[in-house]
Amino acid sequence: SFTGTKALSWMGSADTLTTRWTVKTKGKEAALVTSVDTFNVTFIRKIAVGIKDNIIPTEFYVNQNYPNPFNPSTTISFGLPKESFVDLRIYNVLGQEVAVLIGNQLRQAGNIQVKFDASVFASGTYIYRLKADNQVVVKKMILMK
Repeated sequence: SFTGTKALSWMGSADTLTTRWTVKTKGKEAALVTSVDTFNVTFIRKIAVGIKDNIIPTEFYVNQNYPNPFNPSTTISFGLPKESFVDLRIYNVLGQEVAVLIGNQLRQAGNIQVKFDASVFASGTYIYRLKADNQVVVKKMILMK
C-alpha cells in the first residue's frame, strides 16, 4: 500500500517492447489516476563479437561521458568496429578548441576509453567532438567545480 508516486524499473532485452501499466486495488479501496503520460524508451543495442578480452564492437558508437556533470575529470568511451583514424577534441561554448585528447591517430578496432582532466578549466559547459574516419559525433558535458 502506498500514497504518492511509485517508481518502477525493469531490465530486459528485446528488439521491440510494448508494455501496459495497470492500477489495481484490493478490497473496496479506490484508485484514481489523474493523468497518463506517454513516454518513449529507446534501447540501443551494442552487440559485440570477439574472444575473451579482445571484444570488437559491430558498429561505431560514442557514449556520453561519465560522470557528467564531473569534477575534475571524466571518461569518454567509444567503440571502433575497424581500425580507424580518430580525432577527439574539446571545445568551449564559444566554439574555441581547448584540448586535443587524440589528434588524428590511427587506433585499432575495439572499445576505447579516454580520460579528460579538466582541473585547469573553469566550470561550465564543454563540447567534445569525436571523428572516426567519415563519422562525427558531438556531445555536451558539464564541468561543475
